[in-house]
Amino acid sequence: MSFSEVFGGATLYASQQTYLAISFGVDITLTWPIEQQIAGTDVVSDIMDLTATAVSLNVDLPDARQVSNGIQSVFTNQGANTFTIRDNVGGTIISIAPGEAWVAYLTDNSTQAGTWRTFQLGATVSVSNAAALAGAGLKAIATTLNQRIEVDTEAATPFSVVDADRAQLKNYTGGVGVANLPDPATVGADWWFLLRNSGAGDLTVTPAAGQIDAAATVDFSPGESGIIVTDGSNYFTVGFGTGSTSVFDFISIAVPGTGDFTLSGAQLDRISYRFTGILTGNRQIVVPGTVQQYWVDNQTTGAFALSVGTVAQVTPPEVPQGERAILYSDGTDVVNATTSSITFPITIAQGGTGAITAGAALTNLGAVPTSRALAGGTGISATGLGDLSADRTINAEVASETVQGVAELATQAEVNTGTDDTRIITPLKLADALNIPRIVAISSAFAFTNQGGFVDITGLTFDIVNGETYILQGAFAAATTTGGMEFQVEFTGNQTSTGNTWVATSGSGEARTDFLTFNNSEVLFTIASGSSQSRSCRFQAGVVATANGTINLRARQTLADANTSDVDGGAWMSLARIA
Repeated sequence: MSFSEVFGGATLYASQQTYLAISFGVDITLTWPIEQQIAGTDVVSDIMDLTATAVSLNVDLPDARQVSNGIQSVFTNQGANTFTIRDNVGGTIISIAPGEAWVAYLTDNSTQAGTWRTFQLGATVSVSNAAALAGAGLKAIATTLNQRIEVDTEAATPFSVVDADRAQLKNYTGGVGVANLPDPATVGADWWFLLRNSGAGDLTVTPAAGQIDAAATVDFSPGESGIIVTDGSNYFTVGFGTGSTSVFDFISIAVPGTGDFTLSGAQLDRISYRFTGILTGNRQIVVPGTVQQYWVDNQTTGAFALSVGTVAQVTPPEVPQGERAILYSDGTDVVNATTSSITFPITIAQGGTGAITAGAALTNLGAVPTSRALAGGTGISATGLGDLSADRTINAEVASETVQGVAELATQAEVNTGTDDTRIITPLKLADALNIPRIVAISSAFAFTNQGGFVDITGLTFDIVNGETYILQGAFAAATTTGGMEFQVEFTGNQTSTGNTWVATSGSGEARTDFLTFNNSEVLFTIASGSSQSRSCRFQAGVVATANGTINLRARQTLADANTSDVDGGAWMSLARIA
């Protein structure tokens, strides 16, 4: 009787496999022992003895959604290599070292991976399960726990950070936004997360309670990131901000010689260059044809030019010796970064001298190049003088009988004492000391007619001071035969006349004395009648001022002259003050 292969010749497994031993050299994926044809023999059994013939191999369980909760299996490592039992999406359930036995059972079959719990069997020493210990910020890799940072991208605003976000990176990608933090007392001390603003506007971080960095809020600008951690009361940032990296550097290169000097190696892509050395010919610093800036300081010597340019550049910019320039390469040529330059020497029309030496500048400006010096002269001391290369102080000589110079004016007390031989006496102080009358007014020559009225005398209007004494002097002359003559001088103002004397002399030299006659404020001078001859008189009268005021002196002839003679035109009067 022949055998009919009703089920196609394939092996059928019971729905519950109780034991299976598998040796494997590559990763394997198990299948559930369901009542249907299965490809291969790698099915989940109640007890499984597994032998990994290579290191770091994995055993993946089937889709948890295909079985009910509570299914379990015992996994024993019979080999010499550790292997890992993983769920259906690659998550570590347990890593089993050689000789260990572990039980894994399903507690939640709502997802493909499922939720599995494990415990160790038959261990003489308890060994922690890394997968069982893995929590927020941790990941089980084989038998070890490793750090893990999950990235959670947030585009909407505002968004809230919660307790479950511990150890995560919140990556914000929106515009201006707000991130709300949980109450620090709720999440507790040591709770933390990472935050980065990858958006286009500021992100304001606001705690539900407490402060952050001692402030109510903190703004993360685009590109800024940091760790935010709490002590249970307030929040703090760690590494907040963007890094600041200086790209400016400096290099000094000796370039003696002539021709091209091509930058290479560590000389490339620097910013500030100082070139030194003795040039024996024109020298070009050859830079690559890439965009770059060059701050050049030419400290070379030798009467030759130093230029900077690319290898194919026909006219590279030149940097004069002892000077500096900022250049840049546009990828083809090196050009000067400045938009204007100064050509030396600066012309006179541009406000310069047109020269590079002091002598040439003097010549160009029309000045006579010479030196100047200070020397002592009359009344000037030569001490401390000289050329004008330094500050000089000019001092006057002290005057003496033999040296011309400067001297101090003496005071009236010093003049009256009469013992100082170094100070100068003025005429006023001398007159006061010697009680010498000083003329305060003097008339011009005058004349008046016979028996005429009073005549104002030019130059004899003056101010008097109360209490001072004045002396009136004068002279009259007249041509007469037998008649006498009288002359009157009028004072207008407050005064008292004392000590009046006068003297009359004849034309032949005869001297005679008469008395003055006072007529109120007038002084009467008389020339007596006599022989036919010319008569003249000189007079002097003392006057004491009794008040301040202005005095006017006038004169006239009072007696009739038989021959009607006039007073000659040579009459005069003066007034002097006695100190």
